[in-house]
Amino acid sequence: MVEVGIIDWGIWLVYFAIIFLTLFIYKNSKSNPEHYSNFINGFLVRAIGGVAFVYVYIYYYGFGDTFLYFKGARELSNAMISEPTEYFRLIFSENGNLPADLGEYATVIPYSRTAEEWFMVKLLSPLTLISFNSYLVTTLFVSLIAFYGSWKIYLVFKDLWPNGKTYVFLAVFLVPSVSFWSTGLLKDSIAFSAINCLIYAVYHIITKKDFGVSKICLALISAFLLYHLKIYILFSFIPAVFVLIYAQVKANIHSNFIRFLITPILLMIITFFAFFVGRGLIQANQEFSAEGLEKQAKGFHSWHTTTAGSAYNLGEVNYTVSGVFQKIPAALNVTFFRPYFWESSNVVMLASAVESFIVLLLFIYVLFRWKGKLFSVFRHRPMLQMFLVFLLVFGFAVGFTSYNFGALVRYKLPIYSITFFVLCYLALEKKHTILGLNDNS
Repeated sequence: MVEVGIIDWGIWLVYFAIIFLTLFIYKNSKSNPEHYSNFINGFLVRAIGGVAFVYVYIYYYGFGDTFLYFKGARELSNAMISEPTEYFRLIFSENGNLPADLGEYATVIPYSRTAEEWFMVKLLSPLTLISFNSYLVTTLFVSLIAFYGSWKIYLVFKDLWPNGKTYVFLAVFLVPSVSFWSTGLLKDSIAFSAINCLIYAVYHIITKKDFGVSKICLALISAFLLYHLKIYILFSFIPAVFVLIYAQVKANIHSNFIRFLITPILLMIITFFAFFVGRGLIQANQEFSAEGLEKQAKGFHSWHTTTAGSAYNLGEVNYTVSGVFQKIPAALNVTFFRPYFWESSNVVMLASAVESFIVLLLFIYVLFRWKGKLFSVFRHRPMLQMFLVFLLVFGFAVGFTSYNFGALVRYKLPIYSITFFVLCYLALEKKHTILGLNDNS
């Protein structure tokens, strides 16, 4: 059982002070401090969320993947100190195939047998080492990683909506589920930061035409982490990137005639690249072949309905292309608008139900506010198109496979902030600003 004592808090306070001071100096070294007005506040929110995660998991849940990740990382960090050679051999080993003379590690690290979990354990081991094997302190470093990704997506949203800085901060940092689930020792936290960093890099590379080394490296590292931790997030995001490329190219062509001529060519080129990228990823990970996807979906549907008393279902599912497509509306409804209040079995689910209800109200308001003009808003904003495609593809994927509200609240973490940002932007920004008109139009 993981515990938090006075020594853990002492180490936590020292590291917290160092991180806080570093961020404070960094903020004040910038020539435009207004740009960083929410920088420290964002970190504080993530740090508090990490502490909440620790205590909820230790004293409320009492069990979970987070403890197994920590246990495995702790074993590796101990190996780094006692036998550095063994540590690096383990780091470069594959799951379920540890070196024969190091097989004893498989008995004390259950997550050495599965690919994503073993990668996560290895990723956490340096953090556990510098945290002096403290669960609380390791969580602080994970919270810092979550803050880094949150800040990157905050900068994107603020650039897209300069007048809505308050709502952008709310969407990125103050959604309770994000503040809680993005800060703990879970794959979801690292993947959350990675997809936010990837969106930031893609935005600058494609929209801002910033091909700097830092942006490209950030995109590659983020994609690498997603590939090894939660590849389905990467799969869901790739179509959105191609939509952004297509929309951005079209937006830069001012002649309607040329746009009309070049559109089929653009679609063919994008489809060609999307096909080969998708095929390459599927070949690299057979779980995402047609057979693998069906097997995974059936597994989730049977397993998650037996866990934690928060199960849901989409009715009878026919695992064919047409059968799966018929479940798209129900799956999207689950992801964005459920659990309903009466489906909440605990405090965590109740918080998720409140968020889902707010999303539903915002969605209804946006539909009534824009009516037939909503399509025009997306048509002239490539980034909104990318967000919409990502929300729909990813929203369907997690809604169709989760079958448990407890799992769903973590799985949909990558799209929480995007959902609130898009809806707040469409609901609260002035119409003439969104449509590119003057005040008298």
